[in-house]
Amino acid sequence: TVRDLRASSAEAVCGALQLSSEDAERLSCALRDATQCLDRDAQSEVLLGKTAAALHVAERRRKPVISFIREFDRLLGGGLASSAITELCGVPGAGKTQVAMQIAVNSTIPALFGGVEGEAIVLDTEGNFMPERVAQMAEALHLHVRNIARKSASEEKQRALDTFQVEDILRKIHVIRCYDTLEQAAAIKALPRLIQRRNDQVRAVIIDSMAFHFRHNSMAVSKAIQRSTRSDADKENSGPDLRGSGLKSDTFGAKFADQAHRSRVLASLTAELNQTAQRYGLAVVLINQMTTRMSDGVRDSSVATDSTSSNLVPALGAAWAHAATHRVLLRFRSDGTREAMLFKSASKKSGVASFRVCAQGVRDGHEYVPSSHRKEAKKRESEDACQDGGDPAKRFKEGERQMLSPQA
Repeated sequence: TVRDLRASSAEAVCGALQLSSEDAERLSCALRDATQCLDRDAQSEVLLGKTAAALHVAERRRKPVISFIREFDRLLGGGLASSAITELCGVPGAGKTQVAMQIAVNSTIPALFGGVEGEAIVLDTEGNFMPERVAQMAEALHLHVRNIARKSASEEKQRALDTFQVEDILRKIHVIRCYDTLEQAAAIKALPRLIQRRNDQVRAVIIDSMAFHFRHNSMAVSKAIQRSTRSDADKENSGPDLRGSGLKSDTFGAKFADQAHRSRVLASLTAELNQTAQRYGLAVVLINQMTTRMSDGVRDSSVATDSTSSNLVPALGAAWAHAATHRVLLRFRSDGTREAMLFKSASKKSGVASFRVCAQGVRDGHEYVPSSHRKEAKKRESEDACQDGGDPAKRFKEGERQMLSPQA
């Protein structure tokens, strides 16, 4: 390396590179000046950081990954932002995995057709990844791009189709099956090496889901603590720590001492994901499940017992609520479609986009809704707007309050 050459003597450089003493001396001087400049640049970046102008230019150069849901992409500023984390929450069957697989497929769209022309890494913790479904989406995408190329007179686009077949799309989606918390943490920490192995061509990282192993492990530990059947000797022999993660391995993966320990591990993994997303310009998509939270109500004088209520909220607690840059809730609608509600974002306005899961993948909801359902939904939305005083934002007030309120 440059530093090795700088540390070597002139005689050693002469013998190794077959140079004269004068050339070796000039090379040593040049290397000394170069390393001094590199050291100054590194120190300047650490001490001064980057200017707002440089960050603004870098942000404008980033290209988002589209989802094929126009209104959803518009809410996010053109698609799923690179160098950011987007969380998709929802009940089972709401379409979280379908949207995630569509994003993985769309990350391979060539730049000539408006895509990011990259690859995707999927960390599958639940076993939800279906190769047949991804192949179905890839075939629909290939037909869509081929139709665009046919309508265009560009020969360059025609040539780009030769390397954009269904098999090419599938080869660019890399799936890692994580069977426990330990493997999930190790895979997240190994992402930089995996990305470098793919020549920095990865544009999207999807974790489906982030909460599965953490919730399962936390419940198992809670039961074990309640039973208190383990001895101190068993606890000491629970296995080595996973380097840098704070986890201990056992038969079932990793275990947490309490909820605070779990929160610290999640915070560490979130920091790893944020750093990786920023360094390599990735669109990171995290799937999260919903859980029921019981909240105490106000005591009713006419009832002998206190009233309680339950709300569906994203899993992993209040501390996790601020991990993602954008937080999206997927849910069903009465007209047969589904909707994606952006309810937490540092830079985007809250809003709702309708979509539908079809044979081709996920697409705009309004393009497929029967006219009778559209009229009924429009009438219902008008009535809701009148009841809310004409302010559409009030439609989501209750939902946002339930999502963003701290957990008990």
